[in-house]
Amino acid sequence: MDVSPLGTIAVATDFSEPASVAVGWAHRLGALHGARLVLLHVLGGTRERQLSPDEAQRGIDGIAATIRSEGLRVEVKLIEGAPGAALGPASIDLGADLLVVGSHGHGAIKRLLLGSVAEEVLRTAALPLFVVHPRDGQRPIRFRTALAGVDFGDASRRAAQLAMRMLDRSPEARLLLLSVTQLPVSFVGPEVPAMPLVEVSEVTDTAREGVCRLTREFGGHGVAVEGLVCPGAPAEAIIDTAEDRRADFVAVGGVPRSSAARFLLGSTAMDLVHHAACPVLIAR
Repeated sequence: MDVSPLGTIAVATDFSEPASVAVGWAHRLGALHGARLVLLHVLGGTRERQLSPDEAQRGIDGIAATIRSEGLRVEVKLIEGAPGAALGPASIDLGADLLVVGSHGHGAIKRLLLGSVAEEVLRTAALPLFVVHPRDGQRPIRFRTALAGVDFGDASRRAAQLAMRMLDRSPEARLLLLSVTQLPVSFVGPEVPAMPLVEVSEVTDTAREGVCRLTREFGGHGVAVEGLVCPGAPAEAIIDTAEDRRADFVAVGGVPRSSAARFLLGSTAMDLVHHAACPVLIAR
């Protein structure tokens, strides 16, 4: 299992307040890992007043200078294109382990339309994404406790593994592996009857066995690992458990990039991006 420190972290900035919060989290993560931090700005972007290339260069150089003054390796890169489509490929070209983006937290209607840059990157990027909300600027920037939602598929396993890599190596560092066993409430109704109790029990037992296996697999790497099983709708259970356990961030497997699969399987990651009270890691 790869538990090496992160080597390169890309972070997008449009010089907005949400982007500033994202840069702060990326800065802290880079400092923990001794990683190279690459600041990305898409020319044009989404600002009402578009910055000229010279203005953008001065802005991003100023951010980089502040971070360099604290001893981190920092590079800057201006790219062209639609932000949602350009950020992922640019990060991959740089060899980034992770792309950090800020969510602007638009209103409910825009959230339903899934129109933000962060959501477009989530749909299209082929590398892990760490989404930071504006409200995350009001919480301590820590990588001590991570909650990973696991369904025993490859994507959720990668999410849990990357979450463990991101954690600091303090004695308090811990990885929580959560399996949610109940069908989402919205899928339980006249058309799709709820599971009989005996089947629910079997599902719960299977989940516990799977979590125990993962806990053993992920143990022994300098981080305390705890397995959890609870019933409920996946996103809601992850959010509630993260708050109860004071997780610094949550992690899940990513949204499939085909449109049909996104519609059927992408709701948990999207719901977390919209509603979680902490940053969200999405791994492919």
